[in-house]
Amino acid sequence: MPGSFATPSIPDDAHSRRWYSRHLAAAAEPSLSCGGSARGYRFTWLRSFHHPVIVRVSAQAGVEAVELDGAGGYEPGAVLRRSRAPLTAVQLQALRAAFDALDAAPATQDRNTLDGAEWILERRDASDHRVWVRTSPRDGALHVLGQDMLRLSGWTFPDPQTY
Repeated sequence: MPGSFATPSIPDDAHSRRWYSRHLAAAAEPSLSCGGSARGYRFTWLRSFHHPVIVRVSAQAGVEAVELDGAGGYEPGAVLRRSRAPLTAVQLQALRAAFDALDAAPATQDRNTLDGAEWILERRDASDHRVWVRTSPRDGALHVLGQDMLRLSGWTFPDPQTY
């Protein structure tokens, strides 16, 4: 959706939208911004020199995770692994509350780094699509929520704090 990735210093977000969509397309991920009334959540982790990881959660499908074999700062590559896991009602409620708590956070912040990892969180409900983007967050609600989404995938990664 135009404007989703705009920042004060880079108001035209067309490049970012194209870049992120390439990774989602390589993972065969559905668009959360283009409609549908199903509630869903997604964390896209684009590490410059490491494999892209995408974790999507919905009440209907549970937890779906995809890791691509490319690098998040370059070409996305192809699907390396994919998994699906159930989600408990308690996990879903905690996830909803964590995303609702992000509503007051700005969607984007100026990204003044050359390397690092893009942390992209999305929420889709019946009437709204929200996106939050940070570069290598070290703390805060968005950082915690991204790590929670990674844990829901059941996969482990070497120290996600460093990416």
